[in-house]
Amino acid sequence: EGVEAYGYTFGQTILAPCSGQVIDRVNTIPDNPPRQTARDQGPGNYIVIEKEQDQYVVLAHLKQNSIQVEVGEQVTVGQSIAQCGKSGFVTEASLFLVVFDKPNVFDPRSRSQMIFFEGVKLLGTSDPEGVYYPQRGDYFIP
Repeated sequence: EGVEAYGYTFGQTILAPCSGQVIDRVNTIPDNPPRQTARDQGPGNYIVIEKEQDQYVVLAHLKQNSIQVEVGEQVTVGQSIAQCGKSGFVTEASLFLVVFDKPNVFDPRSRSQMIFFEGVKLLGTSDPEGVYYPQRGDYFIP
């Protein structure tokens, strides 16, 4: 059970997309079997990083027991923090990344915010300069 069952992204290292303080995490939800999902487990295993006031970065569907950071810990951009998984309401191994305006990201009043990237490389195109706002269909490469 590896790439054939879960896909290439399963178990890949997840790096912190920003610096900040870890304010919440769940690490114990099992990964779904191939071609199955768990509707009742929402984001599955996740990390919430407080980037700054009113900016809370969520990384979800992480691999069970792969989270390497604790609540209260400061993380730095590029730091290894977890592995890509298949936990929660997802059919394939993937990473869900979103920024909310409230620390309780499950509060229905939480609103998502625009994400922008700097210094990115895009597969199959020339590299953008300055701040870049992702477009549907973009593929980022290291």
